[in-house]
Amino acid sequence: MKYHPFLFLGMFLTVGVSGSIMAQTEKRVVQNEQIWIGLHGQYRWNEHWGVMADVHHRRFEFSEIPGVYVARAALSYRLKGSSTVAAGGALFFNPPSAGTEVLERRLYQQWVWSQPLTGTTASKVQIGYRLRNEQRWQERRPADADPVVRFTNRTRFLISLTVPVFRNPKLPKLLVYDEILMQMGPEVVYNPMDQNRIYAGFRQKIDEHWSFDLGYLGIYQQTFSGSDYVQTHVLRLFVYFEAAVVV
Repeated sequence: MKYHPFLFLGMFLTVGVSGSIMAQTEKRVVQNEQIWIGLHGQYRWNEHWGVMADVHHRRFEFSEIPGVYVARAALSYRLKGSSTVAAGGALFFNPPSAGTEVLERRLYQQWVWSQPLTGTTASKVQIGYRLRNEQRWQERRPADADPVVRFTNRTRFLISLTVPVFRNPKLPKLLVYDEILMQMGPEVVYNPMDQNRIYAGFRQKIDEHWSFDLGYLGIYQQTFSGSDYVQTHVLRLFVYFEAAVVV
């Protein structure tokens, strides 16, 4: 069997960082629920170059309260095999809550790679990696004060498994992933570990261009105070479109 160094790296980060967070007893944890709905698109106009974009809407309290609106786009370049690099930007808008609205601008760069788990094409289990670096400008706009901008640089590492659970390839596949989010910046003192995101759901292919996944996303986040945490339970539905010019 061929070993995957990134698999062991992801397991080490997940267990080590999550364990250090759980070990802290003097903390306050706020629970909330959200629904995330997103549309992702990719288009390649030749063998290498393409564009990718996605739009999201995130609602709080399981759809009762409007939440975050997200728009993201990037230029992508496909390397040999199943590896792709991309660079782009994003805009996050949180409508006024308690008199304050939040506008976040991002630049990001990422590398995505996937392959059969055993390193051979005979394996039906796919393992995927994504390394993303983000530069984030979070602007808080209180109704009765001047805007405040906070800058952070955040690095995200995601490892995923896609597992066929039925013999019929037209039926859904199991999708699980874990993502660690680390950050640094002038105001990052107590929480270099920003979040841990764990997902479990299924992915369904509709046709050669369209697919979707539906599942549960658990987010454990440490705030800037270092002692306050937010645990978010998310019902997530993402729809995907992919197309390429035939040459």
